[in-house]
Amino acid sequence: MAFTLRHNRWIRILLGTVVVLSVSLEPSIVLLSVDTTGSQDSALKVPCVAARVSYEDEEGSRQQIVEAYGKLPLSFEANNGQVDEQVRFLSRGSGYILFLTPEETVLSLQRSALENADSTVYDVVRMQLVGANSDVEVTGLEEQPGKSNYLFGNDPGKWFTGIPHVGKVHYAQVYTGVDMIYYGNQSRLEYDFIVAPDTDPDIIRLQFKGVERLSLEEEGSLLLHTPGGEVVQQAPIVYQEIDGRQRNVEGRYALLEDNNQVGFKIGAYDVTRPLIIDPVIIYSTYLGSKDWDEGEGIVVDSLGNAYLTGKSMPSNFPMLNSLQSSSGGGNDAFVLKLNVEGSALVYSTYLGGSRSDRGEDIAIDGSGNAYVTGFTSSTDFPTKNPLQPILGGGNDAFVLKLNAEGSTLAYSTFLGGSRSDFGNAISVDDGGNTYVTGYTESKDFPLENPLQISSGGGSQDVYLSKLNAEGSALVYSTYLGGKNSDRGESIVVDLVGNSYVTGFTGSKDFPTQNAIQVDLRGSSDAFVLKMNAEGSALVYSTYLGGSATDDGWGIAVNSTGNAYVTGYTYSDDFPTQNAIQVDLRGSSDVFISKLNAEGSALVYSTLLGGSATEDGRAIAVDNLGNAYITGTTRSLDFPMHYPIQSTKGGGFGAYVSKLDESGSALVYSTYLGGTGNDYSNDIAVDNLGNAYITGYTNSTDFPTQNPFQATNANNDDVFVLKLSSFSTSPARESILPTEGTGEWTMDLDVTKGDQGVRELNGVAAGDTFTIELINNQAISPALGGSFILSYEATKVEPVTSAISGIASLLGAASIKDGTVSFTLAGLSGVVVENGYVGQIGFKALDGFDGETAITLTKAEIGNATTFENVISTPNNSVVIRSGGTSAKTPSPDFDGDGSVSFRDFIMFAQKFGSKKGDGMYEATFDLDSSGDVGFRDFISFAQFYGKDPSTFVPLSS
Repeated sequence: MAFTLRHNRWIRILLGTVVVLSVSLEPSIVLLSVDTTGSQDSALKVPCVAARVSYEDEEGSRQQIVEAYGKLPLSFEANNGQVDEQVRFLSRGSGYILFLTPEETVLSLQRSALENADSTVYDVVRMQLVGANSDVEVTGLEEQPGKSNYLFGNDPGKWFTGIPHVGKVHYAQVYTGVDMIYYGNQSRLEYDFIVAPDTDPDIIRLQFKGVERLSLEEEGSLLLHTPGGEVVQQAPIVYQEIDGRQRNVEGRYALLEDNNQVGFKIGAYDVTRPLIIDPVIIYSTYLGSKDWDEGEGIVVDSLGNAYLTGKSMPSNFPMLNSLQSSSGGGNDAFVLKLNVEGSALVYSTYLGGSRSDRGEDIAIDGSGNAYVTGFTSSTDFPTKNPLQPILGGGNDAFVLKLNAEGSTLAYSTFLGGSRSDFGNAISVDDGGNTYVTGYTESKDFPLENPLQISSGGGSQDVYLSKLNAEGSALVYSTYLGGKNSDRGESIVVDLVGNSYVTGFTGSKDFPTQNAIQVDLRGSSDAFVLKMNAEGSALVYSTYLGGSATDDGWGIAVNSTGNAYVTGYTYSDDFPTQNAIQVDLRGSSDVFISKLNAEGSALVYSTLLGGSATEDGRAIAVDNLGNAYITGTTRSLDFPMHYPIQSTKGGGFGAYVSKLDESGSALVYSTYLGGTGNDYSNDIAVDNLGNAYITGYTNSTDFPTQNPFQATNANNDDVFVLKLSSFSTSPARESILPTEGTGEWTMDLDVTKGDQGVRELNGVAAGDTFTIELINNQAISPALGGSFILSYEATKVEPVTSAISGIASLLGAASIKDGTVSFTLAGLSGVVVENGYVGQIGFKALDGFDGETAITLTKAEIGNATTFENVISTPNNSVVIRSGGTSAKTPSPDFDGDGSVSFRDFIMFAQKFGSKKGDGMYEATFDLDSSGDVGFRDFISFAQFYGKDPSTFVPLSS
């Protein structure tokens, strides 16, 4: 059965039940929920992307650029002291925590928080088994990888580390002849009652406390009415396993006369075999709090392990007879490490005190030690070997170092004065020295060898501090600011210890040196500065902005000292150079700027945006000089290029864009998000060009395919995703009809077939897909041509708004009688460039199925009256790129990186033995086009291993 909670403001939770009597709680984290939070004061839900998104690139090769990542198994934590001693195991999700004790199951549901509320409010539902055995043995089974660590308060004796996770919790003989097992089924948390042969299931009675009343809906669902809303538990599934098959048994809930008690009414079944009552809880919270879990910083090591930091809302074990509990504490900071595949936690560590704590940024060294900064208002924030042992003001920055296992603090210190101070960004050099920036409101911020000895006089100043490798002393620490507000937002350090900072300043007297722009031009400008390794001088410091408001939020540096900066601008005169986009298109746009090593000139500077608002939150650069930018946009027309998601669904949408080395072209640019609000906060890139993004979302449909969990809760949940590197110039898909006929059919049914949702090649009913026509040489004004595409009008229809190229040059296409026609005559001096003619969009209708086809019945280009084989005669031919079955020029370079390597071998090995028509088959790996991936293909591949793939010729038959 599935549960739904209707909380205040129509907040909704979906819980599910499975019968062995089985209950399943599906954590409401987007995509996949890693609910590994801890302690009396912490609850973290880390929804990580578990998605495979295909992408049709310029030449027709289908690229998987969002990898399956973060597919972490749902787990239970043993209680090693991090929660009340009554609890044996616990499992956490978005807006809830489940406590398993020998006597009861306690579900603590976090209510929607009011703005500026001082406490977190919970509804508590307790489920007890009436008349159950009192000496039940509770055992954890199937230990899983990853450990949890809880570093709360400043007493190390009360820290808990190395806490194991298990996959199942077994209750033996809750009733005589009845066992109970809690386990994770993909992302759902389930419990099963297993009723032994000749045992009466009527003995099972559930009593719910913390509910006002119970009721049954017409379809059999059980409603638990709580002070904050309704928990809806769907009708139970009851079955037996006989001869290897599941046979359903009639079963339903039965309300009992005793207060808030429920039993099961079971139909006829084979009493000589075990009976399974399966309340599957599909847990989907719809809790309206704006201030839940957020991923703020991400970094990746040389092996591909990802490290995250951010903030998590707290939770406490509710005491007996508590119908509602609250926590006076605020957020807790977390640090999370995922393995290379994103398939398991290496560790999850939670840090905090009695008030609010938040991780803002993270860095790592070559040994895997993690360095974190953020801010705290807790006087008992965990410290170790601190250079500042006590909280100085309302908020202080903190700086800490965790060992590679995440279980021990090497050091942890406050950093601040008598007012509020915030740590926004951190970086670490090869010697283990840490560099921190943020902003301070204190006039007595700790200084050491300062370049600027006092506050500039404004309400906030930038600070820049360098700590030694032991964290025991400041190497230097200085104010940087003027008479107005100034903030440091991001920092990076180069190979020789120079630090680079960006942020914003409203001060006309912000310190400058060798500046590209010497004056403040608007109400605030971004700034970019470079400090020498000793902290004794600014190498350069410059404003960067126009006549309105501008802010720098992210900075990166390459191996030659070029600084890359992103942020947002409201200025229509923001400085640009070699720009992709010169003009401000909305009220605010992203800016991306590259400065030369001396800081004396802009190498490039461009705007990027649509007709609404957007920002650049973070930037990373790979070893080839490509820049990766992420942030948030409200524009429906944000620039897209080879997108994996071409439209924005909600109010705020995340995006990821990659610029080439010159900054003059997008490599790719895509939305990421659902119909809610999605915010991307940080990005990192590994040595292979894979991008790692974190942020938070309240979308219930954050984009995913085949996830462990497909929906979110409408509250803010962390997301983590990985975009794999991919080539935009793979082997070309070509039309190879019988020569002279000029007819080619694109059958959309490749591998998936009709699976109920009519999803073919990643296209489902209601989706729009594109066919693009490519000409292999430029069409001069003197030449012309025409195209006619026939289609089945009950299955697909042309989308005129998705017609480009041809339409823009020639006017509207002719659409009638199941055909769409274009005429390339009278171009009036316009040359259709080599390689591109136009794009035609089709929408898949309800009739879209595995028989759907689109047929190119006429194609004349450059006065040619028939198709010519594109391989033997490349001139004046037509190429279609789509998800179709058109032939592809074979290449052993399967990943499109320009070489035939071990990675290509691994990809090939995964498809070896597959045949056309089965779910594993992909024509990409069928090098001899025989219809199967076999030994002949292996020989062809082996002959070119380590060689130039452009010279590849398949083994002749």
